[in-house]
Amino acid sequence: RCWAAERIAPGTFRNISNGLSIRTEICSCAEGLKDFCQKKGWWDGKQAFDWKSVMSKGCSAHPDLAVRGRERAGREHMEEMSKALAEGKLRADDAAGWAAGMARTLRDDDTHSFNSTGSQISWIPVAGQGVASHLFTCASDPLLTCYKRFAFPQEGSVLPQHDHGSLGLWRRWRALALDGGLEQAASNKDQVQ
Repeated sequence: RCWAAERIAPGTFRNISNGLSIRTEICSCAEGLKDFCQKKGWWDGKQAFDWKSVMSKGCSAHPDLAVRGRERAGREHMEEMSKALAEGKLRADDAAGWAAGMARTLRDDDTHSFNSTGSQISWIPVAGQGVASHLFTCASDPLLTCYKRFAFPQEGSVLPQHDHGSLGLWRRWRALALDGGLEQAASNKDQVQ
């Protein structure tokens, strides 16, 4: 019911960090959104419609709405990748390089900002210049799990009916997590011996 979108121009980047980060650069939004927000008392209808500010009314967003924590760390990682591109250390068409950089960003444990229950990396090339690739962890800690490629089927294509053992692997990792993780499993093994 309440949504807003921001268009990201080709050749630029955007970090969303699972939080409200769209401000006034809205290219599309839910029908009746502004009226709804006015009726709720979240927006006066006179100032620019600032998605983060309006939708944070009465919520847990930081009062000054500054970029901080996870969002700031993500933006800094993406700025580093953009700098590498500008310096020729990373090519615009290097899907593997960009995906590796994003994986480093999502696995950044120094900031304690990116511990996620699942992470996604998408490579969307310019039309006709490659195939879109989407990588997901769908696991409790991107530091310990690999990214797995997911392919969206083309119209009329037949998908294979197997999962290459990934469901069994997920069940084993999940069981370990529920039993206290790898450290607990190693401790239990030492106690048995």
